[in-house]
Amino acid sequence: MKKFCLGLSMLIMFMGLWADTGIRGIRAEDYQGVVCRLVLDLNQDAKFTVQQKPEGLQINIENFDGRDAKKQLNSSLIRELQVNTHGVWVATIKGLRYEMMQLSETRQAVVDLFSNPQNLEGKLAIARFYSDRGKYASADEAFYALDRGYPGNDNVLYYWGILLKRRGSNRANVKLGQIPESSPYFDAAQELIQSGRYIPQLQEADVQASIEADALDEVALRDSIYKVDSLVVAAPKLSLRHPKPKALDVIAEIASQHFILALLVFVSTLVIISILVFGSRQGKTKKTESSIGLEAMALQRMVHRLLADGWTHKEIARELKIGVNDVTFIANQAPPPADESESNDS
Repeated sequence: MKKFCLGLSMLIMFMGLWADTGIRGIRAEDYQGVVCRLVLDLNQDAKFTVQQKPEGLQINIENFDGRDAKKQLNSSLIRELQVNTHGVWVATIKGLRYEMMQLSETRQAVVDLFSNPQNLEGKLAIARFYSDRGKYASADEAFYALDRGYPGNDNVLYYWGILLKRRGSNRANVKLGQIPESSPYFDAAQELIQSGRYIPQLQEADVQASIEADALDEVALRDSIYKVDSLVVAAPKLSLRHPKPKALDVIAEIASQHFILALLVFVSTLVIISILVFGSRQGKTKKTESSIGLEAMALQRMVHRLLADGWTHKEIARELKIGVNDVTFIANQAPPPADESESNDS
């Protein structure tokens, strides 16, 4: 019984600590037709990996439960999306690259899919995507490449200036100042230079990549990305190290997500421990009382037998290594009943 209770407790605790990860929803939206942001809303924070194949991506989720999820997809870059036993299979058009992020606070797995545009409009859209999504280092690099490929382009200079304003860089006025008076961006650029005002991280007029399926989750997603910038951005060839969570923090996180299961584990553990502890104590008590009773009766029989053989109290005390008073006390009591072995011998 004790082994069964202990095994049951271990099984319940194991199930509680290793609860499967599920997907609450899948959302995808294109940004100006060149980038697609794919968001997996998970029921708990979990690690995931991406395997790229010629026909698409396999997103593997740690401890995935294999259940299907609601999908809201609006992307020309994704041909098909299916949930499988390991995670999510994403069939895409050819020639895409990807970047991935793990957002622990919002429990989201994010994969950005990028096409390979060859014209200015497409390349500028990617740079603006980085800027609007808070990936400032990548955005700055993209605008720098555009400025080299299209030097003096007022479109590039204007949106590069907005990025630098968001970053609080002194280079912003330099880039905005290069826009000529003939440009449609000239007045807006001069206003930014003269006012020195801060540019919001996300301008509603410029956002074409907001995932409208769940506005609240998308706002939380954008806010989380702005706070972390490139520290959580993982390109396919990069392997970023994240600090390992402490065991107590992991247990507390799982308990908060699965309160009923955690409560059952806690109560069952207390019950099983109580059974083991009190059962062990009762067993020891019974065994001790029984052994003491048998030893006392045997001592009484020995004392009365030696008295019958004519031994003195001192001789009995010396032989049995007990006190003379103990011998006298036993001698004044009635002899105990003889055991079965003695009856048979007689």
